[in-house]
Amino acid sequence: MVREDHLIQELDSTNINALTCNIEDLSNYLPPGSPNLSIITKNIRSIHKNSNIDDLEINLDLLEKNIDVLVLTECRIDPKKPLPNKPNYVTHNTTLKVNQNDGVVIFIKNSIEHSVKEINLSGASCLEISIFTYSIICIYRSPSEKNPDNFIKSLETHLNSPHLKNKNIIILGDININIIEGNCDNYGSIYLDMLAEHNLLPGHRFDTRINSCLDHIITNLNPTKFSATIAV
Repeated sequence: MVREDHLIQELDSTNINALTCNIEDLSNYLPPGSPNLSIITKNIRSIHKNSNIDDLEINLDLLEKNIDVLVLTECRIDPKKPLPNKPNYVTHNTTLKVNQNDGVVIFIKNSIEHSVKEINLSGASCLEISIFTYSIICIYRSPSEKNPDNFIKSLETHLNSPHLKNKNIIILGDININIIEGNCDNYGSIYLDMLAEHNLLPGHRFDTRINSCLDHIITNLNPTKFSATIAV
């Protein structure tokens, strides 16, 4: 089991500022100057629904800045339908099918050199982005998969991949394992323990849906070299 006091001490030793705010107020909390890399992740609940895309674009406009990487989860990808186009961005998507709700779609600025590969995780959709010194693992795991044991084991297997050794790793997305601070469930503790063994810690443990933290940003960023602001 994860010891809460130990985890809090570990989080205090990182150079991460985590907060909750309205999207239009986010710029008030960001440090001066542009970040080296800006990422947004959002559960879109069907990428083919025009109203969902319209709402997303409205929110992005409120930021008043360009985003480097946009990660959309629960995309409900229909291979017979085209994905929306975002000018000046390159689009990547998962192809492995788990259920009707799954799918991850990412948009990356076409000026940024990167590579993307699909990762086969148990009961989840996953894309891994290699960009700058980062490996960004983007995940959607459906809540219909009640027991996440196989998912946790498959993620651990991937984290043991040689290409991830000594990399700056960010795991993010809608993972549907509750890690809320002070009240995470047994699966949440197993999941956090596994991540901690790989020096990966949650960047936040805020309520993201009905007294649960199901949408995660996990990282191993070196506090002597990197700082980050995470906003929910």
